[in-house]
Amino acid sequence: MRRDALVLATLIACLPVSSDVAWAEAARDRRVITVSATREVTPTADRARLSLAIERTAPSAQAAAEEVARASERVIDALERLGSKGSLLSTKHYSLEPQYRLPQEKGPSPAEPRIVGYRAYNEVEIVTGKLDDLGRLIDSAVASGANRVAGLVLELTDPDPYQRQAVEEATKEAARKAQAIAKALGVRIGPVVEATTEPGESPPPAPIFSGLKMAASAETPVLPGTVAIRASVRLTYEISQ
Repeated sequence: MRRDALVLATLIACLPVSSDVAWAEAARDRRVITVSATREVTPTADRARLSLAIERTAPSAQAAAEEVARASERVIDALERLGSKGSLLSTKHYSLEPQYRLPQEKGPSPAEPRIVGYRAYNEVEIVTGKLDDLGRLIDSAVASGANRVAGLVLELTDPDPYQRQAVEEATKEAARKAQAIAKALGVRIGPVVEATTEPGESPPPAPIFSGLKMAASAETPVLPGTVAIRASVRLTYEISQ
């Protein structure tokens, strides 16, 4: 039995190595130069997501919900009147929850919190390509009953061309690095044997605005900004000599 096992092991050892294993072994012995680069492009945003919240508190859940519902109708009507063609208006978040308070009196056992009211919260979002209208949208919504700007995000309608541009610029920079390293080492680089990319869009910056203006004569200024698009590239060159 032991002799058969020895013969089998010898036969396996003599089998030809697979192409994948042979390539891996050759890759380890290959002389290479590996470089990486990251590039960023900053196109101007052409679309904004504006989130406005209507929040109310009342002694009962029904009263809080009704107050938010009435205010929300006014806010939505105002946004629809001012919203440009192609704008998208939707409900982003809604909640209704009790508000608790601990009793002031002290006793031998821990006091249980009691409900003192209810909080209703409705958040609506408008997506628009008319960035010049953002100040008017905020002012009109606040005047109609919104009491919080829950979010204002700038973005790109189509980020793909800028992503490709960032990848192209990062690739060129990585190639320049490889040439500089090869020159310093006194060698020549051959073809690229491996290339990887890690595209990533950075979080868009929030535009700057000075606050919520209730007066109709003072429009909230919103300054459109840029969106940063980054790409990282990693290249491996074979050293030809």
